[in-house]
Amino acid sequence: MAFNPTIKRKEENYRDIDTRISSFLEAKIPLKKEEIYEQCQRCLQCPNPTCEKGCPLHLPIKSFIKALLDNDEDKAFELINNVTPISLICSIVCDYSSQCEGNCIRAKRNEAVKIGAIHRYIASLEKPLNPKKNTAKSKKIAVIGAGPSGLTLAYKLYEEGYQITVYEREKEIGGVPHYSIPEFRLTNEDLRKALRIFKETDIEFKLGKEVNLNEIIDKYDAVYIASGTQKSKYMGIRGEDLPGVITSEEFLKDIKLNKGLEKYKDYNHVFVVGGGNVAMDVSRTLLRLGKKPTIVYRRSIEEAPCRKDEILEAQEEGVHFAFLNNPVEYIGEDKLTQLKLIKMELGEPDESGRRSPQEVKDSEYMVDADLVILAIGSTLENKHVEDIELKRNLILTNNYQTSNPKVFAGGDAVTGPNTVVHAVKAGLEAADAIKNFLSNRINISKS
Repeated sequence: MAFNPTIKRKEENYRDIDTRISSFLEAKIPLKKEEIYEQCQRCLQCPNPTCEKGCPLHLPIKSFIKALLDNDEDKAFELINNVTPISLICSIVCDYSSQCEGNCIRAKRNEAVKIGAIHRYIASLEKPLNPKKNTAKSKKIAVIGAGPSGLTLAYKLYEEGYQITVYEREKEIGGVPHYSIPEFRLTNEDLRKALRIFKETDIEFKLGKEVNLNEIIDKYDAVYIASGTQKSKYMGIRGEDLPGVITSEEFLKDIKLNKGLEKYKDYNHVFVVGGGNVAMDVSRTLLRLGKKPTIVYRRSIEEAPCRKDEILEAQEEGVHFAFLNNPVEYIGEDKLTQLKLIKMELGEPDESGRRSPQEVKDSEYMVDADLVILAIGSTLENKHVEDIELKRNLILTNNYQTSNPKVFAGGDAVTGPNTVVHAVKAGLEAADAIKNFLSNRINISKS
């Protein structure tokens, strides 16, 4: 049943396999300073840098590399932090191979400058942050959600002088990076460093507080919903309510909060359902708990939406793959004991451009299973957004503005689950939209 893809690694800065799967140490080793400067020297300083076009945030890559070459680390640090306050998180979790590095002119010969490593080096520098703030304004803005999108918008509008209040149902800020991204990808120390800038602002954080939009909307001049997609998706098949069938959100949060080592120690036949980055995170975490997980995915490796280097890392570490398979039933009395799978084949492309999976008739078979973790996505928990127009259970927006003119939304709550960098991009663009909205209202009131 299991199939492991054969992919060759080009990068060398990884810990050895035994070290990786026996600990939660970061799998990828940051380059040393001398290696960073060697990479900077490989940059061609193109007149029209295509790497910057490939970056969703259009980071000034050419300029920050030039600053390093000029031995001006302060300027390089300022350049990246002027774009987003959580640049360090982006520098660690971004998919460089398909973005900036994939668009580097040297990539045509498979020799892209290691922009991601350079970005991370700069973002990790212990430099004074010195948050900037314009003249204080009387307008008040509420942000629902303290993840990458909400934090980015909150900080950018704080810089503009607005009074910002952030509501977060968890007890800590950070969102998905804090509660879901495993420490072997994003360490707690790096997360702390990335979020330290918020302690130097007077942004008001109301933590451990879950709010309904209608409870706060009259108190603020604008509201930004960045709550993400907090409701896990299920497949709706028989036996899904059995103990032993859980979601990736529950599992990853358990691990991040140090509850998982004991909670999951007695499971022996473990499966992860899904083909995205979260499925890879879950399976690689299971390896570090001493399990031998199998990823079940209804399409082929080519259609898997995760980063291809994520598949590579999972395969290297020992995760098994059952491509073109899909669960059809969970079996057990008081707990899960078996999983019924069916074989799949690919048909014509669907709306996403990927070939549609179709069941192979009479191909069902059984496997022993005592833990199945669903990593098939999440959707909006719309109890927070009553009276806001939705489409396919996501918030409908026009330039980040919802059906209520003073309410804006961005990130996963609008697009569905997406990457950290795209959430940051939404926060940056929504900040401009709210600023324009409030400026226009002031002008109208004066006329």
